[in-house]
Amino acid sequence: MQAGSVVVGGALAGCLGGGNGNGNGNGNGNGNGNGGNLPDEITVGLLSPQPHPLAEGAENGTEFAVEKLNEAGGLLDRDLTIEQGTTEVEPNTAASEARRLVEQENADVIIGPMTSESTLSVQAQVTADTGVILFGPGAASPRMSQRVAESYDTYKNYFTCVLRSPDVFRTLATNYQEVARPKVGGGSVVAIAEDLAWTEGHADAVSDVLDAEVHEIRFPHDTEDFTPIWSEAVDTGANFAMMAFTVGDDAAMLQQWAESEIPLGVMGVIPSMTLANFPDTVGGNNALSVAGGEAAARAPKTDKTIPYYDNYSERFDKPPATYAWYFHDAVMTWAEAVAGTETLNLDDLVGFLETETFTSTMGTLNMQGPDEQYPHAPMMGKEDGYWWTSTQWQEIDGELQRVMIAPKAWADHDGEQEYVLPPWMQ
Repeated sequence: MQAGSVVVGGALAGCLGGGNGNGNGNGNGNGNGNGGNLPDEITVGLLSPQPHPLAEGAENGTEFAVEKLNEAGGLLDRDLTIEQGTTEVEPNTAASEARRLVEQENADVIIGPMTSESTLSVQAQVTADTGVILFGPGAASPRMSQRVAESYDTYKNYFTCVLRSPDVFRTLATNYQEVARPKVGGGSVVAIAEDLAWTEGHADAVSDVLDAEVHEIRFPHDTEDFTPIWSEAVDTGANFAMMAFTVGDDAAMLQQWAESEIPLGVMGVIPSMTLANFPDTVGGNNALSVAGGEAAARAPKTDKTIPYYDNYSERFDKPPATYAWYFHDAVMTWAEAVAGTETLNLDDLVGFLETETFTSTMGTLNMQGPDEQYPHAPMMGKEDGYWWTSTQWQEIDGELQRVMIAPKAWADHDGEQEYVLPPWMQ
């Protein structure tokens, strides 16, 4: 995999200006030496969602990006190193770990955390006056961008490489309409979501796209018995469920769906289905016909997407799951800004990120400006922005495999398949 358009190596040596101690130009004293003496390494502060099952992908994606940058010569003539904090998917823990990474570990950037609740907590701590970029790789609530719009000078350091959740739900509803709805014959849809910040407006966003009735079910993220939820969903009269998960046990919910042969097709944000061991987790053929959306898959979204998938798979002996894409691209986009500005100065980095176009593994990244709908989040678009893919577990040549089913704009690549209804609905 190429490091992309990031310019690294000795050509950028000594480009940090001033003698403020950290090159940020704010004199906040958060480490990185003093009197203009720069440390030997640039520190990437990683907020890992351990012990969540998706934490491995977040850590591997970050590690892979840092490895490639260092192989290419580093940044500002220095190697990068990772200092990790563990959030336990808990907002207060995430905030305290972020403070530690900035104040004690002298992090030059914070990558993470995973959930919107934790990101909102961290954002309140790692504001612009810390002098570092807070790059949110996965949390999709619009609230973080709304803060940028409402108090730009305080929160201008926050950026993300993932669509805001209303845009996520619109892309997946469009994918459903293109490939799944013809198979189920129309009818109403039930939007099922964890009651978390990022899923606010889930049903409304789906309704924006579909010319159909959309029912709504929300439930606590720590739910273990999903039988009442599936019963309520069936009672709506819908024949398809659009799901939105992050924290909860989505594998258990899908296992109950398959074992009970719930007469609903399923599609949506289902992180566990991007894991290589998903069929084992939900129990063999219970994985069959589960369809999910994700920011990236092995599809020709950009010239970096397939090489990243293949090189990551070779490096870690497994394909990249959801957060392996997010965290990797967060590091690489920030690194491209550092290389492009030849500094760690916050205002320079913010200006670069706001105005430049980045080619990432997940799409063409154009950050929305301070006056747009979702400041410092990607613009949506199949060709000139971000667009979520939809994949499905299907039986191919006698084996369960995850293949891409949408959008149609990326048809004709290897592995393209049609949407398949669950066996009990065929």
